[in-house]
Amino acid sequence: MIEKTAGIIVYIVRVRKPQYLILESSRGWGVPKGHLNRGESSVKAALRELYEETGMRLTANDLDQSFVETIKTRSYTDHDTKQKLKRSIPKHFTLFLSEVTNSRVNLSPEHSDYRWVTIKQARAIMGSGNNTYKVMKKADKYIAKVKK
Repeated sequence: MIEKTAGIIVYIVRVRKPQYLILESSRGWGVPKGHLNRGESSVKAALRELYEETGMRLTANDLDQSFVETIKTRSYTDHDTKQKLKRSIPKHFTLFLSEVTNSRVNLSPEHSDYRWVTIKQARAIMGSGNNTYKVMKKADKYIAKVKK
């Protein structure tokens, strides 16, 4: 069994630099993301979670088709029961990328705050060892090349 989650690195360009949307929950800061429902694709799950957590409605066509990253880690907690597992299970976290032009966020109750941040600010808030930050940094380099 593999635990699968998906999310979207959302950015807006301000003064020729990307700013990234990060959300704060009880687990810390991250991007809009969540678990896949049974039979749901990573793309559909990421788009659903983005809408549920931020009120932003995007389609698959809004995702950058050239940037998709999957982080492979281990999960030590049962997603449904929140109980600690006796043995860890594989966890795959797929991240997509999308530029938006509207920075309005309708924050879900599961989050306490949100910010639009530069990649340097994201590092200071999330930490350079954070797996999501590492993918955001790759996205930042990718955007710099594409937006030249």
